[in-house]
Amino acid sequence: MKKFKLIPFLIIAFVLLAGVTGVVALSFLQEGIEDNVLVTVSGTGDLGNIDGDADETRFALPHGLCFDNNGNLIIFDTYNAGIKRSSDGSTETILGFSEAIDDFGFIMPGYFDGERADALFGRPTDGVYSSDGDLFIVDSVNNAIRILRGDRVYTFAGGTQGHADGRRGNAGFDNPMAIAIDSNNNLYVTDTFNHTIRMITPAGVVSTIAGSPGTRGYADGSAGAALFNDPSGIAVDNNGVIYVADTGNQVIRKIENGNVTTIAGIADPPEDDEEYSPAGYEDGPADSARFNSPHGLYRVNGVLLIADTGNHTIRALLADGNVTTVAGSGTPGDAEGIQGEGMMNKPTGLVYRNGVLYIADTLNNKIKAVLINVIGGEIA
Repeated sequence: MKKFKLIPFLIIAFVLLAGVTGVVALSFLQEGIEDNVLVTVSGTGDLGNIDGDADETRFALPHGLCFDNNGNLIIFDTYNAGIKRSSDGSTETILGFSEAIDDFGFIMPGYFDGERADALFGRPTDGVYSSDGDLFIVDSVNNAIRILRGDRVYTFAGGTQGHADGRRGNAGFDNPMAIAIDSNNNLYVTDTFNHTIRMITPAGVVSTIAGSPGTRGYADGSAGAALFNDPSGIAVDNNGVIYVADTGNQVIRKIENGNVTTIAGIADPPEDDEEYSPAGYEDGPADSARFNSPHGLYRVNGVLLIADTGNHTIRALLADGNVTTVAGSGTPGDAEGIQGEGMMNKPTGLVYRNGVLYIADTLNNKIKAVLINVIGGEIA
């Protein structure tokens, strides 16, 4: 299985100019749709960079999602080199105001710290808010973790390509992709091309907590001996257990008490001339389930929600150890509908709040949502 990265989007995106489907304002979701029906909540499907009402907004390969501390949906609009906020059916850019266009028709990546209106980003892929209201941003191609504090943007850690632990600018990353935060405001980052998991303290001290820098592979065991293959998604629960979408190995891993274990999926050896394990699509017991380039993760009420990107679905690892599909048909497309009929194209980021699962439907340039009841380790 070939690597699924952001870069191939450059070629694919131009032919995916999907038509408009029905759009539902975010505030109306729970009253306006039925359970388990996938709908579009923002984006026309046309590639672009337009703010406004949900049925007017245009994105360029949105990747990550999070909520701010006021409950607004934050969208990391990766190839617009910006970050948008969606509330009550209206979307506005809050960071990344450049209008310079690159040779591919996307907003040109930049790198500049400073006032909110002047700050420039490369390809922001994910972010989280701290309890203090700071927004931490994974600026992937700039190999940096940026921070919006008040009305200024700073580089919190990294900024150079490589692998180095240390404080703030002394640290190095290689295409970090996703970020999670624990109750103590420690950050956890998938350092994708270094094949490692990094931790950043509130003081900006970066350390490697799992994986071998620069070594692609698959091995469970102690965190220092474990191997990953382009880890791309990450989540942390209230007990400090870390969950990782090990994209190239087609599995979901867990880091707990200094040990790494595989909790779902099968990591068969890569075939000749391939870097990724063979992909598949299979629900059922976790140790026989199969994935295709899983990316985004979100842990809620004992359930781990998984963006199974290459299968164009959202899967769930339940508390009973079974994997099930909760959205998507398993084939690429753009359609609303009940489970099995609703369709997505390379979903990557996801978040869940108040019974609503929000999804970055990346190659459709849309944000979609579905009402599901996650409770007690199950989906009711």
